[in-house]
Amino acid sequence: MSEILALLVTGTLAASVGSAIAIVLRTYVCNQFGAKAAYHLWLLVPAAILGSFLPFPYGPVSTMVPRAGAAITQAQMAWASAPKGGATQYANAVLVVWVIGVLLSLLQVFVSQRRFVRLANLGLAGPAVVGVALPRMVLPADFEVRFSAEERRMILTHERVHLARGDAAVSGLIALIGCLQWFNPVVWVAGHLARLDQELACDAQVVSQFPTKRHVYARAMLKTQNTAVSLPLGCSWPARSIHPLEERIMMLKRNQPSKS
Repeated sequence: MSEILALLVTGTLAASVGSAIAIVLRTYVCNQFGAKAAYHLWLLVPAAILGSFLPFPYGPVSTMVPRAGAAITQAQMAWASAPKGGATQYANAVLVVWVIGVLLSLLQVFVSQRRFVRLANLGLAGPAVVGVALPRMVLPADFEVRFSAEERRMILTHERVHLARGDAAVSGLIALIGCLQWFNPVVWVAGHLARLDQELACDAQVVSQFPTKRHVYARAMLKTQNTAVSLPLGCSWPARSIHPLEERIMMLKRNQPSKS
């Protein structure tokens, strides 16, 4: 159990550091290199977590610093011979709490997903991409009435970009990391911002395909800001963001960065 707890602590530190770096750099990277680069910046988080589990190549510390190496060896021997009853009970209690939190977080994801799917089946949610393994596009029942032909074209392009890039699977990974790190506020903030950057990157790609239709795209976004239901497994503009529409429209005003 203590080994599992050590892995949990190591993964938590790695996730926190990777998330903090991405949070600090996302605005600068977005301004300098575009929304797509800012979205890719979030790969730091899973890379840091996976990297923390790799075996570390220890060097000959005892030959470099003999006294320090001897002290470390003695401390390790003392720890190995010390009774582990209290430490084992503490590790078991922490792991039980963590597992309960993970299960409750997964239950919340399941409930939120079912709520969104139920509304989508009634035609009361969307446009969005729903699902992870087999993602599908969902549209509101009044899609043909609410949006003009140009707006419908750009909205469909937006959702197809999500499908082509595999953004639904990325959303699933964000949800999974959030469940495993349910106690870590840094990871939760990072997951929320990563979902925002996912939409901004998709917006940027759509605008690059329709550079003269930015006003049409902005008008379409104004008509889609009416679904306050979260979609953990899929792609939809998060309802919990403070000023999501303002941020998306501001992004539409920016010029696309050059390839250089």
